Amino acid sequence: MEVLLAYHRHTVEGLILVMLINIILPHLLKSNFPKMVLYSRIGFFLFWTLWSMVVFTGVVTLVFTKMHLNLNVWLMIALATILPILDGYRAIKITKKYWLNGESGIKFSNIVVGVELFLTVTMMIIALL
Repeated sequence: MEVLLAYHRHTVEGLILVMLINIILPHLLKSNFPKMVLYSRIGFFLFWTLWSMVVFTGVVTLVFTKMHLNLNVWLMIALATILPILDGYRAIKITKKYWLNGESGIKFSNIVVGVELFLTVTMMIIALL
């Protein structure tokens, strides 16, 4: 059980790392628009990969440890539903509104990723209590 929980925690930490990269990388590449777009798209895919790993390890942990669906688990399920909605909204809005007009959309992206990061870190702190 401890190994499953540790693996799930490490995948959540990886997701947090990807979110931090998604905040920092556009600032580093804002002078080179094509590279910024390329690496932002890679950041989208990394987010979805880590998100799916977090959800999978969470479900496996829930099933194999026979945990009850307490408030923390319901909050994690809600967060697992909210995160892809926010990131999908960010991806669509940046692609359709900003990149087609030749703008970077860094400020909007940072706001959305900041909200995702805040929710994830808050949930991680609640789960550890």
